[in-house]
Amino acid sequence: MARGIDAQALSHNGEAVPVQLRLSSDRAALHVAVPGESRNLPLADVKAIAFGEEAWEALRGRLPSRPPTHVIALRLLDGNCLAVLLPSEQAPDKFAVFLDKICTDARFAQEGHLSRGTESSSCSTSRLPEQASSVPPSPLPATFSFSQPLPASRRDFEEATECAVAAGKSPKARDAHTGSTLTSAALAFGRLVKLLDLHSHRSLLNPWSHRLCLVTGFRFRRAELAATLKRLEQDERQRSEALSALQADFQQLAARAGDACSQGLQEDLRYQRSLASSREQLEQMCSELFAAKRSQEASLAESKRSLLRQERRALETEVAETRMEVARETDVRDRLEHGAADAEAMLSGREQTVAEYETQAVELREELRHVLRQLEVSHEGAIEEQRRLQEHVARLESPVGGPSQSSSKSGQLDWPQLETSPLEQEPLQQQLQTQQQQQQEQQQLQQQHQQQQQQQQQRRLHHLHRQPQQQQPQQQQQQPQQQQQTPHRHALLQPQQQQQQQQQQQQQQQQQQQQQQLTTTITTALQQQLQQQLQQQQQQQQQQLFQPQREVLQRLAAFEPSSRSRTSGSSPQNAPLQRVPLRPQASQQSCRSGFGSGRRASSLPLLTPGSAFAPETFAPDEPIISDGEEFWPK
Repeated sequence: MARGIDAQALSHNGEAVPVQLRLSSDRAALHVAVPGESRNLPLADVKAIAFGEEAWEALRGRLPSRPPTHVIALRLLDGNCLAVLLPSEQAPDKFAVFLDKICTDARFAQEGHLSRGTESSSCSTSRLPEQASSVPPSPLPATFSFSQPLPASRRDFEEATECAVAAGKSPKARDAHTGSTLTSAALAFGRLVKLLDLHSHRSLLNPWSHRLCLVTGFRFRRAELAATLKRLEQDERQRSEALSALQADFQQLAARAGDACSQGLQEDLRYQRSLASSREQLEQMCSELFAAKRSQEASLAESKRSLLRQERRALETEVAETRMEVARETDVRDRLEHGAADAEAMLSGREQTVAEYETQAVELREELRHVLRQLEVSHEGAIEEQRRLQEHVARLESPVGGPSQSSSKSGQLDWPQLETSPLEQEPLQQQLQTQQQQQQEQQQLQQQHQQQQQQQQQRRLHHLHRQPQQQQPQQQQQQPQQQQQTPHRHALLQPQQQQQQQQQQQQQQQQQQQQQQLTTTITTALQQQLQQQLQQQQQQQQQQLFQPQREVLQRLAAFEPSSRSRTSGSSPQNAPLQRVPLRPQASQQSCRSGFGSGRRASSLPLLTPGSAFAPETFAPDEPIISDGEEFWPK
């Protein structure tokens, strides 16, 4: 407080204004500084200090709303009130008690200064110079301050009463010692008042306190010595009478004060004993509580330790089981990887075979193109020969000769031109035979290779299907063994550990499902590969259908007009000689669109059974059309 406290003051409208509170150097006034104004508030003018609910009761009607809890109210003697909002770190109850003590000290100091002022003024005018040496000094010091009253004992009370009685029993004292006796009586009365204040008996001495203050105010003057002596004698007589009357009252008061002191001492001793007993009981209870807490903590630690040990054992067993399962799963994964590597090797081999097939198809395509070119050339030559024959027949059938002669002549003249030498037919037949033999050998080799691949695939599929079937009975055998070996472990497992086991079982089921899915995917892939191989075989079988085309080529090469004339008999007019058109445009379209499935099917326009040279186009019952005429070969 000497340095100052920064707080806030509440105005009538509830606004908080910053204020600084600081005690003066003599601890008699409170310096209140507001922005723009400062004021010294005497502490003796402070009537009461309230905090909490009492502060709200004091400020009710002065503020628009209820103040916070950190507010104290200073009620002044003039009826005004000062509301101070303390900072949060300052306790309002402690601050109010401290300020109340300072205010009480200031009030006592003010009362003491007033009494000393009256005494000094009266003494300075009444004392004589010849009697000044005989008057004893004042018992009060020049400067004094009232402190907190000390607890009184019975001895102090008795001494105060004796001094007061002695002062009252000296009515015939000398004039020189009158002031000292009165001051000693006043001091004794003050000590008695202080002692009775402690035991709330001050109301009994209120009528006598005023009289004693008047007595202490008498002083003498030099000029009025005689009159004052007479007055003093009269006053002393009256006082002696009053004191004799008051002696009984003083004795009663002394007895009451002694009884009150003895009762207070007994109550204090009783309270001290009860406090000591309660303190001992509290100490015993605290020791018991600490011991109970320690024992409880020790039991909890032991239970936690046992649970942790059980969990550790369970986790160790689970770790061992998981390691075994990981080893098994790694073995299965390695096997699957080996199977996948074998499947990849098979796929690479099949890709190589497909590439070989594609190269062979390209070669066959080139050969077929060469054959088609030869057929086109031979077809064009046959068309020219047919045209010549028709012209020759038309000339022979002119009106110059008869129809029979023209027909006989045309038969005699034109047949030798259509005949072909057997030397030209032999190389064509040999080439066709060699090609057929080569194709048959290639087909046989391909069939053998496909059969071997199918057998290998079947073996692998059987091995892959057999592995999970072998693993399942092993796992089924291991599970009862584990259950027989560790029955006590399942009894110690907690619900959390059981959930972990369920999760592990679900993971195992998922892994088995994944393995089954892998096997199914592998089987489907192998089945697709087998289907592709079967399609390739079908394509190869379809390519074998080119043999009728070769037969047609042989027929065309071995075609002779003599054989035609023999088959036709003696009616050459009803069956005239005609060449078979080969339809090159249809053959080219069929070569572009008739190749089967494969990786490079779009770039290999090979012939298929639906092409122009298929056996359906040369069926024995189909009419061969040429220049608007047709005939059925026999």
